[in-house]
Amino acid sequence: MDDEGSAHDTPHSALRTQYFRRALRLRCPVCGKGRMFDGLTMWETCPACGFPFEREPGYWTNAVTLNFMTTGGFALLLVGPLAYSGMPVLLVLALGVILAVLLPLLCFRHSKALWLAIDLRIRPPTTFERLAGFLHISGQHDS
Repeated sequence: MDDEGSAHDTPHSALRTQYFRRALRLRCPVCGKGRMFDGLTMWETCPACGFPFEREPGYWTNAVTLNFMTTGGFALLLVGPLAYSGMPVLLVLALGVILAVLLPLLCFRHSKALWLAIDLRIRPPTTFERLAGFLHISGQHDS
């Protein structure tokens, strides 16, 4: 089944996961066509449908928390057992610091995309957000 189909021709079970499938591919969770990032920089709106990625002020606070919890937990699970393995303490600390710096940087784009997918699953796009996206794409806006 095509992930990019409209909500009207997609079975209910697929509707529940489409936001997440699109987010994992770093595509707009709403339309599935526009890319969310240009390298490490996130677009303000979807280049294809105009949906605003930041839905309210301070929106990404939860994405940062999600990134911190998952990458910190993963680093702890990797480094924690090494502390009891007999490896030199400085080597374990160095590995821990490297993982603590690299993992959040490598995962931040997916954390933002997944947070947006979680939020859209709980609070679907509003008519206002869709209209603002249409006006953004068509170039029609109040001056």
